[in-house]
Amino acid sequence: MALLNGCSGYAVTVNEQPVQTPSPAVAVEQIADLNLRNCVEQTLSDKRIPAPGELSSLICTHAGIESLVGLEQFSNLQQIDFGDNALTRVEVLYELPALRYVNLEGNPQLSCADVKTLAALPREGLEVVQPEHCR
Repeated sequence: MALLNGCSGYAVTVNEQPVQTPSPAVAVEQIADLNLRNCVEQTLSDKRIPAPGELSSLICTHAGIESLVGLEQFSNLQQIDFGDNALTRVEVLYELPALRYVNLEGNPQLSCADVKTLAALPREGLEVVQPEHCR
């Protein structure tokens, strides 16, 4: 199997039987905010996650993130920490069905209406740490 490491992007078969099938590419280019994209790319690389559906935790604090557009492809995200960024809206998080913990502290321009809507979503065990101005 060590020989297959150089073939990670290819389907490999032996006697017409699949030995290796490439994972679908993560569409990080769909992430609009460059700072969020960089954080996601670093997390995927560090954790060696090949598919969007496999990412369950994301910590992007103090990253200068302004927009979460594109994050909706990571449907299995359960824990997110966006503390101390420059977020103004978080509607994208409504589309993440597995979400259980979100830290939004330190985002002074964040829409409190968005935060309240997020916190009120009918999801068992969802904890939303709100920015100080929304408490």
